[in-house]
Amino acid sequence: MRGRIENKLSGFHMLFFSHLWCVPAQVREITLQARQKQSHFIRSQPSTSRTHEHDQARTAEAMGVVSAVADAVVVLFSLTIAVGVPLIDAQAVLSHDAYPAQLRDLKRWYAAEFDDYLMAHPPPFFRGLLCLELAFLWPLSVATVYGVLARRRWAATTSLMVGVTTLTSLSAIFGEMLGSGKATTKLLQMYVPYAVFAVIAILRGLCSCSAPASPASSARKKRV
Repeated sequence: MRGRIENKLSGFHMLFFSHLWCVPAQVREITLQARQKQSHFIRSQPSTSRTHEHDQARTAEAMGVVSAVADAVVVLFSLTIAVGVPLIDAQAVLSHDAYPAQLRDLKRWYAAEFDDYLMAHPPPFFRGLLCLELAFLWPLSVATVYGVLARRRWAATTSLMVGVTTLTSLSAIFGEMLGSGKATTKLLQMYVPYAVFAVIAILRGLCSCSAPASPASSARKKRV
């Protein structure tokens, strides 16, 4: 009887110590799993950050393309204004003797080719708009061309002013053309692109003015 009791006690002790021996192994396994989850989380963080940085880079690249296209449009149409206003448009308000025969013939050819009755026989309001272009819009267009090509920050302001001035003048011109019914499709096709240019110039000026300053430019301002 005593031997049976001792056998049972020894079996109980062995079972107890075997379970006690398994506890550290289970603790080590749980700790290992926790470390693996932690390492997996840490590895996933840089991946998410890289994805976010990649999306930001793609967005910046797309905005750079749009900005480059807007700059090209603004430079092209500002250049046509800078050249056309003093050489062609100003003939309606200045003396004809101030221009060579080639430029006078070019103006007559344009008026006949595009049925531009305003240039052929300019009414008083149109002469006023041409004086505004010659005194205000022309120097602004020259400054805009230089400012955009030279990457000057003030080019956003001149671009905005050129766009607003052009759109204001075209509003009066379109009102007269459409109200009188004299405008042909060919003449409207000549003036409409300038309205599109004016809108692009305004948007470029507004977006550039509202863009935050770069750290380098902020540092230069602080040094000044």
